[in-house]
Amino acid sequence: MAVHTNENYQIIFPPSTQWVTHHAKREFTTWPIATQPYGGVNWDHVDVSWYKNHQTANSMFAWNYTDDFYAGYDHGKQAGIMSVADHHVVPGKKF
Repeated sequence: MAVHTNENYQIIFPPSTQWVTHHAKREFTTWPIATQPYGGVNWDHVDVSWYKNHQTANSMFAWNYTDDFYAGYDHGKQAGIMSVADHHVVPGKKF
């Protein structure tokens, strides 16, 4: 799924999501407040759920296999998207 993003866009992973990882699962950081280096960036307690806080292109996969949704919301447009799928069939959630 692709969406237009701007400084008002926020990704919403399920509340039980506490970690995110890259494609190869070799690097992790906490979600939504990143507390350690990730993707070549020292986040230093930055809320990475907000698109505006990303300095470079970066993949963040929710390390959570028990919920069936993720969403994105543009607070300026007051509109968003949501993906709902059985996590046994579609376990991935990516920002």
